[in-house]
Amino acid sequence: MSSKTLNRLLPTSWLAQRLNISVTTIERLRAQNSPDLPPHVTIGKSIRYDDRVVEAWLHNRFGIPPVVPTEPLPG
Repeated sequence: MSSKTLNRLLPTSWLAQRLNISVTTIERLRAQNSPDLPPHVTIGKSIRYDDRVVEAWLHNRFGIPPVVPTEPLPG
């Protein structure tokens, strides 16, 4: 059986903190389909960001090392 990874889907407020910009700026950029934001997931009316996708996006775009573990979680 393969190892499973657990990705966290986090709210816009988390992304705002991670990028050090306001939630309003994120919402405006998202409405403009800006490439200046990482991809998001929509669940119903809720918008979430996968922490690993965000970290990979930051690394690829700016060379910032990830702050979340990249190894699969045990179990």
